[in-house]
Amino acid sequence: ANGIHCDSSLNARFPASFPDVEGAVRDAATQPFRLESVSEFPVTSFTDRPPSGRRPLHVCAASLAEFRLVLEHAAAGDWQAVVIVMHSFEFVRVNRIEGSGMAAPQRLLARRFEQICAFLSKNQSRFQTCHFRDETARVTDCGTHPPLPRSSRARTAMRHVEQIISRL
Repeated sequence: ANGIHCDSSLNARFPASFPDVEGAVRDAATQPFRLESVSEFPVTSFTDRPPSGRRPLHVCAASLAEFRLVLEHAAAGDWQAVVIVMHSFEFVRVNRIEGSGMAAPQRLLARRFEQICAFLSKNQSRFQTCHFRDETARVTDCGTHPPLPRSSRARTAMRHVEQIISRL
């Protein structure tokens, strides 16, 4: 009714995301589906190790190795879509603004984003990047949602190390 035909705000990691949608349906959503007249593209996530639950595929929250794991899993499972979260403000160190008045880049995140883009570019035959508007018409109520990929303890540990280094 409001003219919204596409949405990507369903993040099953957070119970407050779409609380009016039945939990089992919301939690299982890994692929685009129709929600009334809206094409819903859920935020892609994976299972973290040790099992701490769902982790969104977010540039500031997942390592390059975890991105590759999810993308490879999606390609092997013939997924229609992978939704990556990125907020431009996360590329700036806010704590530096408060102290010195100068903004500083988050180099680790910028490097990770560049590496993700390079990986996708090198694998154009397997992965297509596009706008939501290009995919909205293809969304159907397929009713099947493939399982989440599971990360390894090594990948999780590496991400923790990267995060510690980036804070220094």
